[in-house]
Amino acid sequence: MTKLRPAETIEAALMAALDHLSPRQIRDATGLSRDHLLHVSDPDDRRVLPARAAAQLDAVLMAGGEEPRLLPTLEHERDLVLRRLGGDRRPILQPSDRLHALVAETGDVSRALITASADGVLCRQDLRRLLVEAEQVIEAATAMARDLRVMIAAGEGGA
Repeated sequence: MTKLRPAETIEAALMAALDHLSPRQIRDATGLSRDHLLHVSDPDDRRVLPARAAAQLDAVLMAGGEEPRLLPTLEHERDLVLRRLGGDRRPILQPSDRLHALVAETGDVSRALITASADGVLCRQDLRRLLVEAEQVIEAATAMARDLRVMIAAGEGGA
């Protein structure tokens, strides 16, 4: 019998990950069986997914061209718990404000790449500078996604 797993939960993310991986990929990555992880994905079962296994499964998903499913969900759950307990004091910004920051960071990395590749050669220092700029883009996108998740969880946005 199929069991309902609420969206945005680790159980739902684990089921989605298992749907994309073979039993061999699962065992090779984590040392755990698919059957064991199916029990872990059961919201009524008390077993939990170790963070290391979540990272290992996400790594296999990403190696196969899929998006990571587990660690983003765990980060989301952590953010909700921290916010509920008053431990997350990061401001929640409107999506348009977060988008503005993301576009600005994307522009910065674009300018850095254009400048660095003007002579047709990227040296190690150029690559390091581009990495810093790219990581700032990722941070801006992550902040936007976090805020959107918190807004959804808070019931904002209407039906």
